[in-house]
Amino acid sequence: MLMIVLRAIRQRGDSLAEIAELREQQISAREEENRSIIENSVVGIVILDHRRQVLFANHAALEVFNEVEDGMGGRPLSDFVTPAQGIHDDAGYNATGTTRDGAELYLDVHHNDWVTLNGVKRVTAIVRDVTAEVGAVGELAVIKETLRSCVGRVRDWCLLKFTSRLENRLSRRLGERLRKWPPRSRIPKRPS
Repeated sequence: MLMIVLRAIRQRGDSLAEIAELREQQISAREEENRSIIENSVVGIVILDHRRQVLFANHAALEVFNEVEDGMGGRPLSDFVTPAQGIHDDAGYNATGTTRDGAELYLDVHHNDWVTLNGVKRVTAIVRDVTAEVGAVGELAVIKETLRSCVGRVRDWCLLKFTSRLENRLSRRLGERLRKWPPRSRIPKRPS
């Protein structure tokens, strides 16, 4: 009887070890899948610690800031990103940044706070470079204003031309009528 109990305990221990190994493989596979997704993303993803220092930055984030591999590691995110102050909601960006070369960037940054399994606080920041889009919007605004100004000038010119022609026609017709005024048939004859 003792043999049966010991064998059952051993089998249960073997089963639990097998389950633990399978779970570990699943967790490793999921971590690898997540890392692959983050690494291959076309959007900049930065993982920060509780002090907002960079723990990890994917290739897209490195490209945004023109940084080399591990060039961002350990540095505070504030070295790269500054929240924009006093901008309109429709500005298209909520932060500015600077590349390693010193070029100015307009950025769309969103972050999410989370806690690891061990209770350590982390932040995931999504960083999109919208410099080209903001520049295009600015150029479109200039073009729109130029077009509006041109349309106003053309309208004014057309109105001036039209009124000038109208005045000429009216003055010619009035002049003709005034020369013919009063009509001869209505002029009373003088008594002789």
